[in-house]
Amino acid sequence: MKEEEADLELRESHLQKLIHSVFPKVRRWSSVTTLVSIPVALAGVAIGSPLFIISGSSLAGISHLSKEATKLLSNKYSWVSFRNKHVVMPDND
Repeated sequence: MKEEEADLELRESHLQKLIHSVFPKVRRWSSVTTLVSIPVALAGVAIGSPLFIISGSSLAGISHLSKEATKLLSNKYSWVSFRNKHVVMPDND
């Protein structure tokens, strides 16, 4: 039984490390993408280039989708380590 608990704790710590290392990076890059998309779209409007307008709007849409996806996934996986570690597991002897 101790082996299963150790395996579970190892998986929990691995998932927590991934959550705390990946999600902030994705949030940061989606913010950078938003900051880049606004000037690109405004430049497209100013010079009348549909390519710039479409590129800027696509970047803004992608950044918005990534922000919503990270919010959804962080809510989904935030429960990973919420277990009572002081509960005594019954033995199967």
